[in-house]
Amino acid sequence: MFVFVSVIAFGTDSRLKGLDNFFVDVGVSGVDDLSKSQVKTDAEVKLRVAGINIAEMFEEENTLIIKIIALNIPEYKAYVFSVTVEMQEWGYWKKYNTEDSIANKNGNVLWGRETVGMVAENNSRFIRDIAKDFVDEFLNDYLSVNPK
Repeated sequence: MFVFVSVIAFGTDSRLKGLDNFFVDVGVSGVDDLSKSQVKTDAEVKLRVAGINIAEMFEEENTLIIKIIALNIPEYKAYVFSVTVEMQEWGYWKKYNTEDSIANKNGNVLWGRETVGMVAENNSRFIRDIAKDFVDEFLNDYLSVNPK
């Protein structure tokens, strides 16, 4: 088993204040034994346990986006991967009504974590665990400014 990881953090806790009703959007590509539904369930369970409402369908909700992209390298028996978890506030343009805001097209990224790494292909569970850890970090930051 070998692991190499580099993490980038962006956004601030204070920007999460007052947000509620989250939609969880997940994309998974390249990991044979990891599905979109597994990752989505992991995140939604954590949010519900923390008392956060989950939107079943996207309708300009605040969105927790989880992206996992991996490439299997058979000659090294390894995955090179990227995991991104970010919170986007889709109602930003309604609040600030700015024509030139990128939020008009993509939402406003308030918080995020991103990592790239390499892991043995028999340890792909590690990739799923990173996504879960990032959701935990999001919840810690969210609850620090929105105590329940």
